[in-house]
Amino acid sequence: MKSEVAVAAAIALLATIGSAQAAPCCGGSSAAPALITGDERATAGFALSQSAVIGDAPSEGLAVFRAPGDDEWTRTLRVEGALLLSDRWQAGLWFPWVQRELRRPGAHSDASGAGDLRAHLGYEILPEWEYSAWRPRGFAFFQLTVPTGVSVYEATAPGAVDATGRGFWALSAGTLLIKKGAAWDGWALPEARVILARKFSGASLGGGIGASLGFGAGRSFGAFRLGARVQPQWESSRAVTSSLGRSRTDRLWVWDTGLEASWMQNDALSWTASYVDQTLLGPARNTALNRTFALSVQHRWDR
Repeated sequence: MKSEVAVAAAIALLATIGSAQAAPCCGGSSAAPALITGDERATAGFALSQSAVIGDAPSEGLAVFRAPGDDEWTRTLRVEGALLLSDRWQAGLWFPWVQRELRRPGAHSDASGAGDLRAHLGYEILPEWEYSAWRPRGFAFFQLTVPTGVSVYEATAPGAVDATGRGFWALSAGTLLIKKGAAWDGWALPEARVILARKFSGASLGGGIGASLGFGAGRSFGAFRLGARVQPQWESSRAVTSSLGRSRTDRLWVWDTGLEASWMQNDALSWTASYVDQTLLGPARNTALNRTFALSVQHRWDR
């Protein structure tokens, strides 16, 4: 019942926005901030998503799909926005509210709370001042992740269902390159991050590094656009110190493969439906594998 109320409230909230942005050229990513990439001076958006864990990838060997009745869902309502600080500088925020639910034979639990806050600072390194057949438009960004969510190392509920964030400070740097044609568009997004060490009540984790590399393309049909993307993500192993001694986590590998459809309702408002699957490409290591459906709306204010 809680999940149905949350979904209904979120859809009602999305429906009240009612007027703004051109269809985006680029698919979202787990790492990319809500950058302004068009001619707008500010943007605001909402996204509602539901992820289901389909299987688990061990540190070695093949992934194992979960048995029927072993269900784990994550539902997220995300609020994000960005604002130009000057002609080429911009800043933005991204804040999620997360609900998690576990259903297993003889057991059911759920919890909700704030996720991890992200703040970014961006700069347009390759402005599009004149037409070029090959030169892309480019943006560099720095992003700070603030652990406002509950980490799995802080979780107290059965199955760590109350873990709503990663629980670590992290600093990311990346570049978004975009090229648009009359009907086709493409983009590339390399990103690297540093994850800081943190002490919890029962364990201490060392720092680590991570990286991702996303590629995407789309085709527009008037006010509609269809797109696809792929984005492998990697994280290094990390040292763990606890009462049991010292050890290391395993490295993480996962590939996001996504499809999306966008509709430009008018010059200021666009809607996007997307699907991301982590079971189609590999390798996958040391992670749960999800399939995610999302609906988002974005409003913009022109310069």
